[in-house]
Amino acid sequence: MFALGWGKRQGRRGALARAMFGVVHPTTRQTGEFPSVPVRQIGPYELLAELGQGSHAGVYLARRAGLERNFALKLMKHPEDAEGMRRFEREAQLAAKLDHPGIVAVVDFGRDPDTGAHYLVMDHVAGPSLEERLRAEGALDSAVAGELVAQLAEALATAHELGIVHRDLKPANILIDGRTGRPRISDFGLARQGLRTSLTAEGDLIGTPLYMSPEQVSSRPVDERSDVYALGVILYRLLTGEHPYVSRSLPALADLICEGNCRPPSAHVPGVDPAIERVCLHALSADPNQRPADAGQLALELRAALAGEGDRAGGEGPSRAAFMALVAVDVALILLLALALVQVLRLRREGGDLRAELADQEAKGETKESELARARQRLEDKEGELDALSSSVTRLQSELDAAQRRTREAQDQARRAAERARQAQLEARQRQQRAASASAAPRERPQLLAEVQRVTAGATRQEAEATIAALKDVPGAAAWRATLQKDLGQVPAAESTVAAALRAGARDPDLHVLRFQLSLLRSGGRLGSGPVQEALAALQKALPADSVQARYARLIQQRRVFQPEGIAELRELCKSAPKPYLLSTLATALTRSGPGSQLDRLKAAVEVWREALRADPYDSQAWFQLSYAYHSQWAMTKDASLTKPVLVTLARARALNPDPTLWTYTGKSYLTMVDLPHEAVIELEEALRRARERASAMHVQHAGAWLLVAYLRTGAEAKARDLAGELRRVGRPVARPIYQQLLGALLPPLRRQLQELYPPS
Repeated sequence: MFALGWGKRQGRRGALARAMFGVVHPTTRQTGEFPSVPVRQIGPYELLAELGQGSHAGVYLARRAGLERNFALKLMKHPEDAEGMRRFEREAQLAAKLDHPGIVAVVDFGRDPDTGAHYLVMDHVAGPSLEERLRAEGALDSAVAGELVAQLAEALATAHELGIVHRDLKPANILIDGRTGRPRISDFGLARQGLRTSLTAEGDLIGTPLYMSPEQVSSRPVDERSDVYALGVILYRLLTGEHPYVSRSLPALADLICEGNCRPPSAHVPGVDPAIERVCLHALSADPNQRPADAGQLALELRAALAGEGDRAGGEGPSRAAFMALVAVDVALILLLALALVQVLRLRREGGDLRAELADQEAKGETKESELARARQRLEDKEGELDALSSSVTRLQSELDAAQRRTREAQDQARRAAERARQAQLEARQRQQRAASASAAPRERPQLLAEVQRVTAGATRQEAEATIAALKDVPGAAAWRATLQKDLGQVPAAESTVAAALRAGARDPDLHVLRFQLSLLRSGGRLGSGPVQEALAALQKALPADSVQARYARLIQQRRVFQPEGIAELRELCKSAPKPYLLSTLATALTRSGPGSQLDRLKAAVEVWREALRADPYDSQAWFQLSYAYHSQWAMTKDASLTKPVLVTLARARALNPDPTLWTYTGKSYLTMVDLPHEAVIELEEALRRARERASAMHVQHAGAWLLVAYLRTGAEAKARDLAGELRRVGRPVARPIYQQLLGALLPPLRRQLQELYPPS
């Protein structure tokens, strides 16, 4: 019925019709259906339940013997479909390259030897799809919608950095992690890498029409900007509950998408944040050249909009006025409360005087009864006024408490906004100085810097803090909440959470492990300290001797972790219960005492650290240790492919923890690994600022010493002299091994200059 009257758009509309009505490619054969719930073994995986069915594959909840975790196993239905098989294999190959907490990780791919069925194994995300959430809740608040799509864009930027385009982004392919609340992108079955890969016939259309870009519905080549368009559609729907273009006619829908004249979200829902709306419409531009270049750029635009940077003029905008109004309310309530309290004191004094006078008159018996009655009435009137005023004081106190709570919340928001603004200024400085570094650098270095900047700008710390707040009153969640607090370096808060849960009778054995870990952090890693030994003894007393936690405690207490038999037992514990703290301990033990050469040990430790971070992606210390393992490999091999893992994992640690050491190591890596001294200056100045805030002489010396090297490398001699003077006043220089590293990063003339400005200890 659509065959006539289409003119030059026939190819576009034919492709759209095939996608919407399920017209199959000529090479696709429709054969018998796979059983809906096949309770059987596929390779090493036992299928437990059906999770969903698609045209080419079924998805099942699966379990692998020896691992206490569930997986999602995708099983291909039609192994004789050659094209479908190629797409299935490609999904495994592309998804396996992606490592981001916002992307559903592929952990295995294979072929069942008994049935010949191909399968793909992924992390199981226990939670609804974004499509299900939209149907249940409808339009979301602008800030919530913007934050959600910003997280999606940051995850997708990992794929775009590798040249991978998803091509089928839609709410049904986005899962909401029930544990963290984070959106995670799945189903890379239609993705492609590079411009030459194509598994469709000419004119075929890949994707879901309502989320397609104009170039997709026109069967033109697509790139990262098509994914940006799909994210724009998703954001539009989150803001309004509607699609930007809807039509019962396929030709009309194709025309609407290509013309690009959608109604702004605020026309559907008044009150949509203007800054978020502008980013949404930017992503929905019909001309790909008018959209953000990739998902990373879209994420930066959304972060700026969420921070309010697009609508503020300096520091005196509406947000400051609103904050000052809150302060004015606080002051007014305090004054009213003070006046009311003065009146209360006056009435109490007058009431006391009346009682004394009345008692005196009654004792003497000289006052007439009528006068006594009038005196009693005056006393009752005073007491009535006092009761009414006391009620007013109570009400004013409640209002003041509420107002002060709002003011504190506004202060917290202002502090977070200031941090985001400072980060934006830092990024602006990076962009200004990047030309100086990139002009003499290989072509891949600007891409590397963009990747590090994207990861650093992520919201992982904010996500973790939101999860901590959400878990506050959840029964049985104390261990996970305390773990997140420890991950972010909030040791006192984690100790308080653990202590409160144990006092309340919580039976989670991991709480005792956390108590031990926190005491070890407090003691600076001294295993023999009293609190650490006390925590270990309490752990073993509270738990069965054969429990995973008690066996772990014995390994620690008997100092067998770094012995071969201890490593073997740790491996056994990790297989039975792959908990983050067990995996982290195993990775540390492998680095120091594992089998094989030092390089083999580092490679084995990297794989275990990665598994630990899949279990707990918020562990900043684990991210730092993973970066250190990569750096140690680089120091031994000078393999340039290790540069990106070192810097990206450091960036992930920085996104979670404000420790100045992480900025120092980033600046040091820019100097020693990729020769970008201007970038190093920016990172090391930030490290020094954070070290000064902490008033830590050790951190100031470490960051300042490397910043001296960066200043000398960039010719900033005046800054180097000023900084050297500050470092001499702070205390002793860095230790000799670090000083040797400083000298190694400089050519001989600059080494002499460093020794004059900052002599060794």
